[in-house]
Amino acid sequence: MAVARLSRVARYANTFTDLSFPQISALASIMKHQPMTLQQLADHERITAPSMLKTVQSLIELGYITRRPHETDKRKQLLEVTKQGNEATDDVRERRDAWMQDQLDQLTEEEIALLRAALPALQRLAGRHV
Repeated sequence: MAVARLSRVARYANTFTDLSFPQISALASIMKHQPMTLQQLADHERITAPSMLKTVQSLIELGYITRRPHETDKRKQLLEVTKQGNEATDDVRERRDAWMQDQLDQLTEEEIALLRAALPALQRLAGRHV
């Protein structure tokens, strides 16, 4: 519950960007797995393709991603991150990291040591669902 709450606090602090959490998440997923089809992205984000379409369209309008025809299936399009999208993602990451550092600076050395000790297990758990 604590990890979920921390994630929620970080998301809703929204000190990182004007982008919504679904936009940031979709952009990060495309960056990691590009190129992707809309359906692949929706499956990765665990939502329906129609729901993902609105997010994708907003990212295209912002100039953060582009679409191009699929090489073998002309009914599909592939999504890729633009230079502007890479810059926006880098900015979000820097702001998020600064926010997290501010939070960590409020902990004691003992609390930091406990977090360090728990990190490998948390990474293993997170890696199962990425």
